[in-house]
Amino acid sequence: MRISTIGAGYVGLVVATCLAKLGNTVTLIDVNEDKLKMIAAGNLPQHEPGLDEILKQVSIEITSDYQRIGNSEIIFICV
Repeated sequence: MRISTIGAGYVGLVVATCLAKLGNTVTLIDVNEDKLKMIAAGNLPQHEPGLDEILKQVSIEITSDYQRIGNSEIIFICV
C-alpha cells in the first residue's frame, strides 16, 4: 500500500518507519529540510528506543515536496 505521513516529529517518524517495516511504500513529508536530511542520514532528531535500528532496515522516501502525496492511498497527518 502507498502511504504518506505528513510530519516527521515524534509521531510521524515512528508511524512512517513502522508502516514501512510492515511492507508498505511510505513517503515521509515535512517542511523542515534540516530534520529530513538528518533522518535521511540515519540520525534521529529525537530518542525513540529501537527506532534507529528499524529505520536502517526499511526504505522510506523522505521529502518536503507535498506534491508527492498525490498517489497515496492513505495519508496520515502527524503534526
